[in-house]
Amino acid sequence: MKKIKSTYGRTMTEVIIVMVLLILFSVSALTLVATGSDSYVNIINKNETNSNLRVAQSYIHTKLRQNFERNAVYLKKFPDVDGNCLVIKDGYSNVSYETVIFLHEGQIKESLLIDGVDFNPEESFPIIEVDSLEFKIMDDGRLFFETVINQNGSTDKLSSYFNLLTR
Repeated sequence: MKKIKSTYGRTMTEVIIVMVLLILFSVSALTLVATGSDSYVNIINKNETNSNLRVAQSYIHTKLRQNFERNAVYLKKFPDVDGNCLVIKDGYSNVSYETVIFLHEGQIKESLLIDGVDFNPEESFPIIEVDSLEFKIMDDGRLFFETVINQNGSTDKLSSYFNLLTR
């Protein structure tokens, strides 16, 4: 009589081990993809925050450079706006006007005021969203301004100085 070897049990064990390894590999791959996508989203959000801060600072610098005249820049408080507003005087075609830059409802806004027109923050142009905007004129004649964005529990700030012509 010939003896037949039984391989049925060993084959089933090998299949189970291969299936467990495939499942472990799949779970590891999904975990890696989920972690990578979270990191990607965080990087994109951080880049957007930094970009918004740079755009806000660049916008203010550009407005100041466009109207770089002696005693043309000052700070003023308006009733409907929290904090100081940056006011830049200018004249065009014998009409004097003021550009007002301020923070209202979470956005930096610009309003153009012709002499005799009342200031209304609702009638202004939105520039970019930030959480805080601060203006100060320092004792040495420099304008200090800082933009702040709070996002996901972190606070990002960008500050600048601009030398004004005061004398």
